[in-house]
Amino acid sequence: MTNKDEFYSNYDIIIPKVCPNYYLALNLGASAIPKNVKSVCDLGIGTGNFSFAVRERIPRVVIYGRDLQPELLEIAQRKLPDAILECRDAFSSPLPDVEYFISSLMFHHLGSDEREDKLVKIARAGRGLVNFDLALFEGKTKGDLLESSLDFARSSFGPEDLEKMATEISENDNPMELEEHRRIFESAGFKFGLLYKRFPHVVYSVNRL
Repeated sequence: MTNKDEFYSNYDIIIPKVCPNYYLALNLGASAIPKNVKSVCDLGIGTGNFSFAVRERIPRVVIYGRDLQPELLEIAQRKLPDAILECRDAFSSPLPDVEYFISSLMFHHLGSDEREDKLVKIARAGRGLVNFDLALFEGKTKGDLLESSLDFARSSFGPEDLEKMATEISENDNPMELEEHRRIFESAGFKFGLLYKRFPHVVYSVNRL
């Protein structure tokens, strides 16, 4: 895991080793999407794992996806040949006209001054949103999140890679408290449903009332 190219090409091997119950979380998220939904957009689609879980549950769903990394989009396209993918910022306008939005491990990168507006914008653009992300639980700090993530990864990675992970988390991750996620959506008039909770990862659904 010496550079970004290597990280991208090995993403599907690396992520389950740093995220406990990764595929379980994605499948729980996919199960929250009604089977009559005809279209979804995956924001920060990465290598397409969340969309693939949705496609397995709803075979005829039309999938849109956005990501800023073309290397990840190439992998996603191989998994989902008929998906409509764009190399662009997930939140750029106009958003696709879809029924549901999904996202995994992306929202915690948003800055504190922008995330509420962007999250509400996404929720209002469709019937629902399902998000899999990092969050701080009550009484937990970002330091606790870092230690939890590294603890799980220690069995698979050496000291050099763990040091790089620690730097990446410290410099680029900006997780919200779980109750802040809830507050943002409920104050905007949405129903919030918690689907999975194992520190520091959560999966939740947001639906119009």
